[in-house]
Amino acid sequence: MMEIRILFFDDLPGNSENMSLILNIARKLPDCRLITADSVNTFEKRVKQCDCDIIILDIMATSPKNFIGLKSKQPVDNSKVGIELLIRCREGYYGNKYKDSPIYMRSTRREASIIAECRDNGATKCFSPGFDDMKLIEKIKKDIANINGGYKL
Repeated sequence: MMEIRILFFDDLPGNSENMSLILNIARKLPDCRLITADSVNTFEKRVKQCDCDIIILDIMATSPKNFIGLKSKQPVDNSKVGIELLIRCREGYYGNKYKDSPIYMRSTRREASIIAECRDNGATKCFSPGFDDMKLIEKIKKDIANINGGYKL
């Protein structure tokens, strides 16, 4: 079985819901390597360097100065930084691998328009922090089985 690399982006990695997810991934998916990124710049470095298999993106984060949307050509608002990273992954900005890789969105924002925007831009699925973490981990287990040719954890 190959090592699965999961990249988790959230600009508040130390908050309780994020720490809980990190600990649950370590406990439930011990054969996975969890890579964290707490800023857009760090995410962009890691997504290019680490050859990740699965990505988890928080929708809201601090937008760096001069962070311009690929499609919109406008500055990216903090409320949609994760969606812009999703768009960049699906458009091949970080390489072709991420056009089809599982990418999960994680946010407390449950507005239908936000979920639809994530879906329309290629999110695999959206989850709420804390409440949906075990569902997210179960979905990741299924992805790992597909990546590893049917091997199940």
